[in-house]
Formats: sequence, C-alpha cells, structure tokens
Amino acid sequence: MIEIDYSGFDFDNPCYENIYRQRQEIYERLASDTIELEKYKRYYATNPWLFINHWATIFDAQLLDQGKNPFVPFVPCIQRQKAAVTWMYEKFTKPEHGVLEAAEGCGARWLAIYFAIWVFIFRTGVVGFGSTENNELDVRDNLDSVFQRILNVLDRDRVPRFLLPKDFWPKKRSYPATYANKRLENPVSGANIVGELSGDIGHGNYSVYFVLDSVFKRMNAGKFKFQRSIRTDCRIEISKGSRRRAHIQQRIEQFAGANQYFLLSR
Repeated sequence: MIEIDYSGFDFDNPCYENIYRQRQEIYERLASDTIELEKYKRYYATNPWLFINHWATIFDAQLLDQGKNPFVPFVPCIQRQKAAVTWMYEKFTKPEHGVLEAAEGCGARWLAIYFAIWVFIFRTGVVGFGSTENNELDVRDNLDSVFQRILNVLDRDRVPRFLLPKDFWPKKRSYPATYANKRLENPVSGANIVGELSGDIGHGNYSVYFVLDSVFKRMNAGKFKFQRSIRTDCRIEISKGSRRRAHIQQRIEQFAGANQYFLLSR
C-alpha cells in the first residue's frame, strides 16, 4: 500500500491540490472495486498510520477567520508524528500504558483522536477520553472539543462513507443516531468512543484505549490517583506542560518499560 506523497509541500504557502488529487485517486479505486476495498480495510485494520495518511482531516481555526474552508488534509509536519502513531499502536497491541510528551503545534491531540477513530472503525471495544474540563470533551459547535472534532471529520465524506457503518449518518440529521453527549457508538461492531470528566474518570466501562489529555498542564500528579482505577490496559497520558517536567518524570518512572515514554517534538 502506497502512502500519499507529501514531498514538496510548502507549509508557509500551503496548496492542497496535489494531496486532494491523490486522495481522490484512492477514493475512486476503492469506491469502484469491492475486492480492492476489502483488501484496504484489512490493511487499515493493522496499519493506523496508513489510514491517517490517506484520510485524516484537521480543523484550522485560522482559515475560518480568513473566511476559508477550515477543514484541510492532515499533512505531517515532522517525521516524529508517524513514529508517535506507531508507538501508540505498539502500546495498544501489547497492551501497556505510556506517556506522550508533546511540544506545542505537533498535533498530539489530533493524532490521539484519529487513533481513536481508527479503533472505532476497524476494531472493537471502548475508547475513553478523560479530561478535567468539559469544554475540551464535548460542547456542541465548539470544534476544539474532542467529540465535535470527531463528528466533523467523520462528516461530509472526509472519511469515505464506504469505510463507515451503513447508514451511520441518517438523512436530515445533524448527528449520527448513535451519538449522545460524550458517547459515540459503532452500530455494527459495537465499538464506542466515550468521554469521562474529572471525578467520573475511572468509573466507566473497560477501555481498550484510554487517553488522558494534557494532564500535567492543569493538575499535579498527586491529584491523579484515580488514574490507577481506570479500567484499561492501554492508558496514554498526553502532556503539553513543560513546566510540569518533574511530574512527567515521576509518571515515567512509575512505568517499567523504557519504551513507555515518547517525546513528540520538532
């Protein structure tokens, strides 16, 4: 399977025409050939990066302010982004916990969201997102919140409809029928994406993949004792708080494996 070629992309003067052309070629090939489509589905099921490479779209608020379409293809700005997804996949398949320390502007949350979407489409089980603030989990029309990002990138063929469950988007509905506040269900596989807020974290169902977002930015490690009660074998803690370096180190030392820490930076 060939990845989309991003070589020559100018981040200072972005032009997405070549990327759209490559994606359209893949789309037409899969839409017209069911055998090829099933082959790609099997490959995507064990290769989350290829799924992200082919179909990931992000929301750029700056484009919205400029009166332009704010949804654009995800273009890797650093090679470490691909390595981060590979690292998440390793944690998911082992399974084991990990800490992802991310510099600003490296797309850590988008990568975690798309990994969750990959699980939602191609695997089974519950994916959990935990946060200390509700506006980061699910606030309608707030495209910075996790669930609104998920719903918007799944809408309008940003992820092809032939990869989604049949009738996932009912006619004349703004949201999927299986979406409720902080919960989205795949009606075919039974996979769920669930949000848990502060005191509720750790009280939900067993999760095959659980993301704690920016935990060291807002709370010290002592206040996250409930992490131990989270029912999952794969907990990814994302930190963007460089000022909390001592707490990050403390969490790393609690993990036995050296490969349970990943630094995402330019």
